[in-house]
Parts: sequence; C-alpha cells; structure tokens
Amino acid sequence: MLASIMSLAPRALVLDELSANLDPSATRDLADRIAEIKRAGLAILIVDHRLYWLGDVVDRALVMDRGRLVAEGDFSLLADPELRRAHGLRNVRDDYPRPHLMPVNGSLGHLRVENLCFGYRNAPELFHGATLSVPSGVTALLGKNGAGKTTLARLLTGLSPMDRGRLFFRNRPIAPRTLLGRTGIVLQNVDHQLHMQTVHAELTVSARSVRPAWRGTLVEEHLDLLGLRPMAGRHPQSLSGGEKQRLVIACGMVKQPDLPILDEPTSGLDGRNLALVIALVRRAAVLLISHDLELIGASCDHALRLPVGAEGGESMIDLYIHQQSRFNACHDRCFPLPKSRGSGYLRSVCPRRGMLLFLEAYQLHREMAVTTSNVMLPLGFSYCLSGRVDWRVEGRCEQFTTQRGECELLLTDQTSGKSVYWTDEPVVTVNILLCPKLLQSYFETPPGCPDNAYIPGLPMEGDRFLYRKGVIPAFIQSILKQLMRSPCQRAADKLLIQSKVMELVAFQLDQLDPSDRTAEAGLDNSADQAMITQAKSILKANMQSPPSLKSLAHLVGTNETKLKKCFSAVCGTTVYGYLTACRMQRACELLEDRGLTLSQIGFELGYSERTHFSRAFSRYYGIPPSQYRKRCLFKQK
Repeated sequence: MLASIMSLAPRALVLDELSANLDPSATRDLADRIAEIKRAGLAILIVDHRLYWLGDVVDRALVMDRGRLVAEGDFSLLADPELRRAHGLRNVRDDYPRPHLMPVNGSLGHLRVENLCFGYRNAPELFHGATLSVPSGVTALLGKNGAGKTTLARLLTGLSPMDRGRLFFRNRPIAPRTLLGRTGIVLQNVDHQLHMQTVHAELTVSARSVRPAWRGTLVEEHLDLLGLRPMAGRHPQSLSGGEKQRLVIACGMVKQPDLPILDEPTSGLDGRNLALVIALVRRAAVLLISHDLELIGASCDHALRLPVGAEGGESMIDLYIHQQSRFNACHDRCFPLPKSRGSGYLRSVCPRRGMLLFLEAYQLHREMAVTTSNVMLPLGFSYCLSGRVDWRVEGRCEQFTTQRGECELLLTDQTSGKSVYWTDEPVVTVNILLCPKLLQSYFETPPGCPDNAYIPGLPMEGDRFLYRKGVIPAFIQSILKQLMRSPCQRAADKLLIQSKVMELVAFQLDQLDPSDRTAEAGLDNSADQAMITQAKSILKANMQSPPSLKSLAHLVGTNETKLKKCFSAVCGTTVYGYLTACRMQRACELLEDRGLTLSQIGFELGYSERTHFSRAFSRYYGIPPSQYRKRCLFKQK
C-alpha cells in the first residue's frame, strides 16, 4: 500500500493505522521505510494506537481525546503513565511484563487435529500431515504474515474444507461438518460481518443459538463488557473502526462457542479498550491470532507457532514473543523441554538492556527442529560444549554447523532462521546476543569515524554479514560452565553475568583481530603475519605427510621457538592444533563421499591406521566417523 502511494510522488502523507495486522518484523521494516521517506523531506502524519514502533520515527507527538488536542510535544511525552492512563494510550515500549508462555503439547487439547492436509489450487500445500492442538486457556497462534494463520482458522471453524485430517474435541472424534456449531470466528475485515440495523440487533442475532432464557442477559452483559452500551441503538456502519472491532468481538463471544477464534481482534483499539478485550478473552478457551505483542503478553497462556509438522510443530518452544521485544526488561526464565522430545531446558537470561543469553541443555529422543524469528540483537556469540546443531540464516544459501568444542561469531541483520539439533549426544550450548550499540560503548571511537559506528574487526555499515568459527580453549570452558549455573536475581548476580559475557566476547573479538595479539607479544605484524600465512598454507597442502615443527620453521625462515610463539599469537592455537582442525574439516567433506572407505580417508589425512583416524575424529567431534557418515546420508535422502 505504501509503495503504491509513493509511486504518485506525494509531498505529504497521512497514514492511518498502517501497522495494523503486521507482524513485528514487518513493522520494523515499515518503520525503516518511513524513516527513509522522512529523510527525503516529506511531511508525514501517522495515526496509530500502537506506539512502540514509532519511537525512532516521529519528531512530534499529538494526543487527541474526544476531538480535542490535549497534549503536544516530542515522543518522550508519551512515556508519562498518568497521561497514558487518562487518555487511554497504549505502551510506548514493548518491554511490558510477559507471562511464561508454554508450548502447546501436541498430544492433548481442547481441540485437536491430526494429519491435516490443505492447499489452495495451483499452489504448494500450506499444511501437509500437520498435527496440532488447542488447549484450554488462551492460546496465541503465531507466525509471519502469509504463514497460513487465517487459513487455519477457517479450517478449524469449517468455513474451508480440509483436504484430509481427523478432528477431536475434548478427546472425542468429531465430523468436520459439526465444527461451525462448536466454534466461532471473528475475521479481520469487520465490515463484512455487520448486517443488522442496530448494534443491539447485531448482538441479538449473533446470540440466536443460545437458550432464549439466557439470550437477553448475555446481550446486555456483552454491551457492558466492551463498552457498547452508549451506542446500542446506532447503526453498526456508523461506528468508528475501533467501535466496530469491539462489536464483532462481542458478536463472536456472545453465542458462547466452545472455541472462539479471534483473528487480529485489536486493530484500531486504544489502551482502554484493549484492556476490555483482554478481560473478556480471559474468561474462555480462546484461539488468538495476533501480532499485537501487548495483547499476547497480557492474555495468553500457550503459544502455537506456524509452520507445524507431523509431530505437532517444529519449534521446541515458541520464542516469538520474547524475541520480538527489544530485550529491555531484565529476566531469567526457564522453559522445560516437552517430554515427547526428551529432557532438559532452555534458559533465557537478560541481565541488562541489549544483552540476552540462551542457555541450552537437552538430551533428545529424536532430532528436533527449532524455528526462530528475527530479533533486534544482530550480534551473536555461540559456544558449544556438547552436541551438534545444524542451522541456517534466512536469505542465505549456506548451512552452518556448530559442534562440540567450537565457538562462533555471527553478525547479521537477518537473524530469523531454522536450527536442527541432533541426538548423538547431549546438547549443551551458550548463546549470547548483543546490541551493537552496547558493545560500541566499550570502545573509543577513532578520529573521523561516526559516533556509535565502530567495533574493532566488525563491519558496522552496508550489508552486514560476518561469520567466524574457532575452538573453545580450556579457560573459556570454565567460564561457560559457570554461566550455566549462575542465577540472575540480585543486582550482584546480573553484574557477574555481564562480566563473564564480556570475557567471552573479548575472547572472540581477540580471535577476530590478530594484529592486537601480535603487537602485545612484541612481534612484527607484517613480517610475522606473512610467515604464519605461509606456514598455514604448507600445513594445509601437506596434511597427509606434514613436516616436523623443525622442518616447518626452516621452510618459513625462522626457528621453532618463534614459530610456536607467533602461531599461538596469530591463530590462538598450536601448530598441531591447527593441523588437527584442518584434518577434521577435510574429513567431514570426505565422509560425504560414499565411494571412500574410512581407511582411505584416514590415509589421505595422514593417519596410518583406521583406528587412529576414528579415535581422533571421535575426540574432536564427539561421535565416530561412521555415525557422522550415516547422518550425512540420511540428510541427503
């Protein structure tokens, strides 16, 4: 819509509720686009009830109430809680408290669907063999725009027929044709759902399936619950957008369905009326389709994330809500792994604004795929103490692998993607997400460099993508184990965690910028860097028959002592450690070739016996090479 308007080359824009129905990632993109338009010199008026995304966009805020201008100033004006309470404004930041949203258990539920298949004509299937359930309480149905949330709502109410699938209501099988009588739906377009002459008549018709003795009482009750009493005699089409929204919600709830499904029910609602909707949905088992983080955080007990698969969903838990916040609120939350997948937990720790830790400890029964959404913290540091995880970043074709004893640094503006956890051994990882501005505050900006645009070794402008992998030394492992056990309750706990995180970050940045290490060691940067580069090339080219340390030093024109000192300073490991890493990386490539035996692979890498190669591979990766090969073949199939 915005693109079509901009094609007319206007000099001013009026945008009314433009963020309604957008997921958080699309809302951030919208904010970036509006900021670009503003820099081009256009005048822009934004009318919106959702305020959290406007903080970095607007220059001036106007507050209206009943047709009068009641306040005016910069955006900080809206942070006043008394002003928001008096005029029904919503939160200006998305750091409001969030409940512990439990993942939906695929085996039990208020309404359960098995083997669901559905697709539109001449389009790929949206659901193929999917199994999902909606438990008692309020469940958030989450997913990006276009993921199929509204389509699923239509399938669960019988408005669209399933291609295949079985339905259970309170653990009893039911026929799809009976869904419409058991469920109710409030769709996004309110104008298509209002047909009577008055608001009161609209509610009365919606309650026609209720016993006559209760009908009048329920209609009057819902008029009061959603603040519709003053407009009971008005024509529905004469109401404002927010008033229509409250009316269709009342119509959906007044008939007392076993499972109401509300699709984006808070479009156009201010803070005062949002509170009324929250109080209403908390009274029943409800499936809530919404991108409104404030609504979800205040009302939902469970989360169901699309896409779903045959096991009831790809995600172990749904991190969508917690990741979409800017991590302003300090917290320490633990999410147990569903018993159907294994044992263990994911712990989410935020010791301060702009710093988030995900501490994972799983023992899985089978491989587990986890889908994550885009977050506002693009700088990541990962440490794998045990296990293996394959992962991708959305928009990039590479597949990355994190294994036992490896650490990684990732800088990317696109952080959504998918990870696959393997079952070969327990998975224990420490993942750190940082806001670049937080890290920049630790460095003095060089002359001529813009403020808040400098971190040594990291690209801070343009297409930001950087990926580096290294080996976890022993002293770092002790820090990681301490982090796994550290509480985050008192101020001293949070300070300790921050100090340990910065130690880990400093270690990886040190690996990224070897020039600092060589300078500290008293080495000649240019000559020694060239010497080590030559030594590494020789080792890579002669993995089958590598030269001795003395011969290698002679080949690069130095002595053994200086070679070891320079190699350790520049590479952060020993000469033998580097050779082993090269051999293991090459071994992974060769194991994907089914035509080579383990003995042949070991011989090519310089191991005289197959057992020597297998022992070295198992010690490095934690699994034998034969098992690694089987897994590669399984993935190829």
